Amino acid sequence: MAVLIETLRRHWRGALMWSLGLTFYSVYTVMFIPDLAGLQALLEVFESFPTGLLQVFGFTDISTLATPEGFLGINMVYTLVLLSVYAVFAGLSLTANEEDSGVMDMVLALPLHRYQVIVEKFIAYTLLLVVIGLACGIGTIIGDQLNPNVTFDPINLLIGNLNVIPSAMLIVAFTGFIGTLVRRRNTAAAIAGLFIAFSFLADNFARGVDHPVAQTVRTFSFFRYADLGNVLLTGVVISSLLVLLIATAVLVGSAVFLFQRRDIAV
Repeated sequence: MAVLIETLRRHWRGALMWSLGLTFYSVYTVMFIPDLAGLQALLEVFESFPTGLLQVFGFTDISTLATPEGFLGINMVYTLVLLSVYAVFAGLSLTANEEDSGVMDMVLALPLHRYQVIVEKFIAYTLLLVVIGLACGIGTIIGDQLNPNVTFDPINLLIGNLNVIPSAMLIVAFTGFIGTLVRRRNTAAAIAGLFIAFSFLADNFARGVDHPVAQTVRTFSFFRYADLGNVLLTGVVISSLLVLLIATAVLVGSAVFLFQRRDIAV
């Protein structure tokens, strides 16, 4: 537990800053949702835009904009995009940052098993992600109370915001795995960034294109399984949640496997 506690001690302030920033974003997003007439007018404006342009920005089914749940769900996609930045930094902290700086030799000189470094750090960052997700949920509830045009179920708002956490956990695990594989922070960060961009674009493109290749590529996008644009309309899909959690467990396990069987970069 020593690594877990130390990670929480060192990084809770950063998580607090992210929580405050995303809480403000969540309040702002919900507070300015227009009434049904305003949403319908907004839908008519978006219908005049080229379909391809809308897909790039995540608007694959613009009819959902005509409902408060759909409007907020689409904005939750951007909550995940923002949280992905934090998740990449967290993933780099599993091994790559300390290897790149040469500190890992001193860490492993302590009476620790190698797997503890990755597993306990991952658990710590998962706890911090849950705190950030709860903060986002509280922000949406506050925004709901400040907006007379809409009324949401507070429980659904909390669940919807917590639904971003499994995807963020996957990004932490993926970045940590790549960092363990390539051993260099900048390279791992670049690959993780490409993975996030690929997932976002592949999911959006496939939603608007009925082609087998596009649908096959989409299966590798974590945005598909998060399905944040519809979570407030249809609820959390348990099978998709399990895919994210299983993929995360496999990546963490793979990172541990690699880390235990190689020399540390100096």
